[in-house]
Amino acid sequence: MTRKTAVVSKNFTAFDRWSQATGRGLCPACTWGYRTEGLRQHPHLIAHAPAKLRCLTVLELGQVLTRPLDRQSALIVPLRRGRKHLVPDASWGQVTVDGASLPWTRADVGRLEVMRELRSLGFGSRSFAEPAPPIAVLRRLPSKAWPDVIIKWAELQPWRERDLWLKLGLAATDDTVAAAA
Repeated sequence: MTRKTAVVSKNFTAFDRWSQATGRGLCPACTWGYRTEGLRQHPHLIAHAPAKLRCLTVLELGQVLTRPLDRQSALIVPLRRGRKHLVPDASWGQVTVDGASLPWTRADVGRLEVMRELRSLGFGSRSFAEPAPPIAVLRRLPSKAWPDVIIKWAELQPWRERDLWLKLGLAATDDTVAAAA
């Protein structure tokens, strides 16, 4: 058992959340989850059987998200590096991001593929929050591609309405990070 104050300050948002029922301190697993800096910096895949924790690159994150998560896996993805402790909130079959656990369904797999296609056409991260594709990028494409782009853009609307999915998709398709790695 580790004293809570040895791991997190009393100002920490979830100070009382992960203590033992007796209130004596944090369990060893929670202490590790809060103290391990890399867990707040990079995506990690947690597997149940066999038990495994794997740090992922952006490319590997994108690969994991090419299929729905099964009940034997949990994925943590810090959207704002270093800001949130995600491991204590991880859930089997879910993607845990800053402040939430998200299901990852076949529909999300399809939307991620659409996002990859649109990014390969030159659409940048900031443009995906907009309801329509930026005309400046459309004009660089052949006009016969425009209807397909507009249809694909509309397929991402559910993610625009649920901002965390959009941010997760952007994190998983960030070629600038992947190229730097």
